[in-house]
Amino acid sequence: MIDLARRAVACERWQWLPGMLARHPNWRAFRVANVGLTGMRGACRYASPMGGVEWAVVALPVPTSSDVLPDLTDPATLGCLHALVREAWGDPRATLYPMEADGSGGWLGWGLVLSDGRGVGPFAEAEAEALVAALEAAP
Repeated sequence: MIDLARRAVACERWQWLPGMLARHPNWRAFRVANVGLTGMRGACRYASPMGGVEWAVVALPVPTSSDVLPDLTDPATLGCLHALVREAWGDPRATLYPMEADGSGGWLGWGLVLSDGRGVGPFAEAEAEALVAALEAAP
């Protein structure tokens, strides 16, 4: 997943969106709250020495692909990535769909269907990989 996350952030149309789960070498993970010209802010959970869970605010300069990566196993991050794919393809209703080989039931992988009914792909067998590939292939 790390290589796939690096591919995602290397895309020309990649951007961090609020709600994405990010991983940084110094923190286990943090939820992105906002991204500005000078950096990004978020919150991370950690176990309190007094017991329970506490939140800490994280502030980082604008991240590069080498220091902060998206967690592509996180459902919210996948939803944000789907939104980036829709924006990149210029179609607010574009969505992934399972592609079969000529209706025979043979699995080809995830493709992208646009609102005009055109199918694009298949891109990959796994949803996260298909979203990244669709972002890479956007016109």
